[in-house]
Amino acid sequence: MLQAGVGHFWGTSLPVGGESTHDKEHDGELIETLQAYLDCDKSANKAAEKLYVNYRPLSGRLKIIRDISGIDFKNSAEMLAVRNGIVLFKMAETL
Repeated sequence: MLQAGVGHFWGTSLPVGGESTHDKEHDGELIETLQAYLDCDKSANKAAEKLYVNYRPLSGRLKIIRDISGIDFKNSAEMLAVRNGIVLFKMAETL
């Protein structure tokens, strides 16, 4: 379940105004992974192909995303909030 509250990105525990510490240290791979996963209709195999990575590292990234954010990938309302959050995040990066 997503944690609501001020100071959180998308209503999750990812910090506002930037990526998680892990993402900063790994060139934004978590946001990129999450976007690819959602773009591929939550298919880890297709997302791995899209990102040109093996399935195992992609699965590891998805686990890190779940651990950091508490996202429930089976909850459609959360997935909509996450997708909207990614759009807003990318818009904020361009400002």
